[in-house]
Amino acid sequence: GLFGALAFDAAHFGIDEYLARTRPTLRSVMEHTGRHLPLLADGARCTFEVRGDLAYMQMQLPASVLHPAIYEFALAIGLLRARRITADPALSPREVHFTHARPTDTSRHERLFRCELVFDAPITQLVMSTKSLDREMPHADPGLRQLLEKRAEAMLARLPQSGGYAEQVLSLADRELRTISADHISGRLGVSERTLHRRLAAEGTSYRELIERARKTAALRFLEQPRSLEEVADLLGYASTQSFQRAFRRWTGTSPGSYQRQLSRRTG
Repeated sequence: GLFGALAFDAAHFGIDEYLARTRPTLRSVMEHTGRHLPLLADGARCTFEVRGDLAYMQMQLPASVLHPAIYEFALAIGLLRARRITADPALSPREVHFTHARPTDTSRHERLFRCELVFDAPITQLVMSTKSLDREMPHADPGLRQLLEKRAEAMLARLPQSGGYAEQVLSLADRELRTISADHISGRLGVSERTLHRRLAAEGTSYRELIERARKTAALRFLEQPRSLEEVADLLGYASTQSFQRAFRRWTGTSPGSYQRQLSRRTG
């Protein structure tokens, strides 16, 4: 991932590279990165928050992305880009957080990021001092920025609409129901648990509602297979068969055993 970031051509950023260069400060660049990220990577998300004298840029990649190298690549190109557009090769964050385990050799990470490295973290993010964000950009150009923003917004409008965080949670839940938790899901999505709940609420749903939906869908699928109720309950992450049976009756108005028998009669 780090090698890929070092070899990455700035031209691949397209219009967003030029737009970033025209902004007045690095803070402005980071505040707007999440807005135009869909033009660069389908399903990727980036959030920027300031708390006191520290700023947090959190990265969330599609749920299908599992390999740690992809996350290392994403944070590395973000930092290298900041150094490039500010013309400050010494720019470094306070900390870099990765959700994967610490590699045996972190010498390349240390040379590239030049800051404290945190592994096994709950969120993938860069932590920066706000003082480093308020410097003026060397190529700031309000007039050109306005033209580029208009063009970038038109390009965004033509993109297919994503299902957002709810879609990401459902995708992860479908594969990990046995060990599902809000803390685990938020870590995989690169946000805090509190942020996850807030964004799901903005989409008109909740973590609990989505897990219930995922469990119901998976339960109906599992019961079509030659599985015992104990096995299905375990696959869905229930502590007991009785808990699963109560949930299934709430979803369907019947018991899982009755549902299996009805399926058996229909299929002969």
